[in-house]
Amino acid sequence: MCHACCVDDADDTQRIKASVIALLPPSRRAWNVMVSKNSHTGGWVTQLDHEASHGLVFDMGESGANADETIARVSGWLIGQKAELDRIAVAPVLSNADSVMEIRALASIFNWSKLEVSAVVRFVERWTLTAAEAEWLISTIGHDGPKPERSWDF
Repeated sequence: MCHACCVDDADDTQRIKASVIALLPPSRRAWNVMVSKNSHTGGWVTQLDHEASHGLVFDMGESGANADETIARVSGWLIGQKAELDRIAVAPVLSNADSVMEIRALASIFNWSKLEVSAVVRFVERWTLTAAEAEWLISTIGHDGPKPERSWDF
């Protein structure tokens, strides 16, 4: 037996998903967008997955929000995710997704500069990365802050 609320939720899910997809910049491989209700709060949850990203999740956290409110809040939140969305928009198709994502994780955990990312990528490129993956990592990952200082033990 299907209730009207289930039909409304399915319609709202599709509407939210379509709105989010329309806001994403084009990329070589599409984002996987999932919209669901949080089983604990009843609020809408929007999850974006992509092979070149660690993923993005937005949880409304409140059960009373309708689809229009959710679309408006997710749209505003996506503006704050512009750097990641733009980075993924220029990502190559990944042949070595595990290696690329490992380098991305390490760069984030250790706050690597672009210089450090470049050094690591150039070191491992011949074994684990395509030229396109290496160039993408070097051009989009790492910060422009101060260059690392030479270690005392060298």
